[in-house]
Amino acid sequence: MEHSDQSGLVHFEVERSSPGHRSSHSSDVALSRFRGFNVELLSRGGTANFDYVADPGALHCQGTFSSGSGSGSFTFAPNQEFVGNLKKLGYDAPDEDQLFQMLMMGTTLEFARAVHDAGLGADTGKLVEMGIHGVTADFLREVAQLGYRGLSAQDFIDLKIHGVTTGFLRSLKSFGYDLPVREVIELRIHGVSTEFIADLKQAGYNLRAQQIVELAIHGATSDYIRELRGYGLNVP
Repeated sequence: MEHSDQSGLVHFEVERSSPGHRSSHSSDVALSRFRGFNVELLSRGGTANFDYVADPGALHCQGTFSSGSGSGSFTFAPNQEFVGNLKKLGYDAPDEDQLFQMLMMGTTLEFARAVHDAGLGADTGKLVEMGIHGVTADFLREVAQLGYRGLSAQDFIDLKIHGVTTGFLRSLKSFGYDLPVREVIELRIHGVSTEFIADLKQAGYNLRAQQIVELAIHGATSDYIRELRGYGLNVP
């Protein structure tokens, strides 16, 4: 553990290993996640015993602080009430590794309920994967509000993997593009930006998504498109 650049947070890194497997998680987390921890330990040093707590369970931590950082060991205590609530929502019971990943990803019961209520058909494995790739309840809600319905858990994972933001989706709608999610993802795979589409529109081109992808594949830039327009040429 170390100080974070942001107030109210600490940088927390956890490593866990077992025969044939090792995982490492590192992020800035809120001090409110800890029980029995005094942030002054980072400055003054000393030994400590404290808990890191979230819906899936807790880490019982013990270690030593010195020179602005601390290290030590932990034991993981799964939250069986959380497991029971997941099962009530229709998820299969997560194993200990899945629970640990959920803990480190900040997966909450509220998020699990939002995924269930959205009708995504996600099992526990997909729930874990969604957390790993940063899918949130807000993201689910905002995508639905933009008119994207009937998506699967994998669709949301792919949107995040390829950097599709709700801002990008909103811009597509404003430019008149009501595209299937797979076409949206293909645009981002090939590096198509909001600015590129806006430049095409401003130059007078009203192209299909596949034509925009082809332009991006062959390295067409906004400047190149403007030059074509200046010469009176049209993109086929």
